[in-house]
Amino acid sequence: MNIFAYGTLMYPELLAQLTKKEWQMTPATLHGYRRCILLKEGFGSSPIIVPDKNASVTGKILY
Repeated sequence: MNIFAYGTLMYPELLAQLTKKEWQMTPATLHGYRRCILLKEGFGSSPIIVPDKNASVTGKILY
């Protein structure tokens, strides 16, 4: 399974600690989306992506 990561999961040390697994990573760009920050009172902030035909998000493919 391949996963597109665009936030904290792009950091190999954190990803390995969370999943107990080593991942290969390749730089990637997801076209047609933009990255935003979701703010939720009591929960802090989280990066999210939303459709936007004029934007793109850089990240990494995890496999």
